[in-house]
Amino acid sequence: MLITNASKESRKIKAAALVNELRHGSVEMPRLFSDEKNVIQVQKSNRQNDSKGDVMLQFFFQKGLRAKADIYQEMLRSVAEPWMDEIASGRPYVFQPVFAPAHKAKTTQTWLLIIVSQHWSPDLWPPSSLDCNPLLLLVGRDRGQVQQARLQQPLLFTIFFLFPYIIFLSSFLFSFPQLLYLFNYLIRFISFFHLCFILILILRFYSRFALSS
Repeated sequence: MLITNASKESRKIKAAALVNELRHGSVEMPRLFSDEKNVIQVQKSNRQNDSKGDVMLQFFFQKGLRAKADIYQEMLRSVAEPWMDEIASGRPYVFQPVFAPAHKAKTTQTWLLIIVSQHWSPDLWPPSSLDCNPLLLLVGRDRGQVQQARLQQPLLFTIFFLFPYIIFLSSFLFSFPQLLYLFNYLIRFISFFHLCFILILILRFYSRFALSS
């Protein structure tokens, strides 16, 4: 992403204001944040959208509905505000929203100033900042870990049970340096512990085959 000089200066000013706010303004307040997700694109298989809602409240807009300021404010009044008040249990809290166009509307900002204890306004939010949009990083990290775990299990199963046959057949097709190159490629998909275990098996089978031949 290309960052212009104006954007850099804006980030610098807003970052200083954020640090000051975090140190002095809301240091001990609960922080509740919101985010949006388009679930229409992947309807059949999208597990991060099938949560039971134990972590945060979920609200679904109707399909095809454009969430303008008035509709967004109705969601805040009827769903978000009661839930945040319940979680805060009477304590003042900070509402850290994602700045979609409906949230930046002046009527929405005016409503938040009256109802919510404290919230981050568009003037405080750094432009295009992933640090202030935690769901983007959280979902991406968890998705990567899950996919890696799913890949490791069948890979280890295949290597463990088919390894003697692989070594026997590959000895006629590959040289030892080529085998090392193959296992160097597998490093990207398995952990260090599993790699050591597989390497020990490789050396044992290779040494037995070399002695027998």
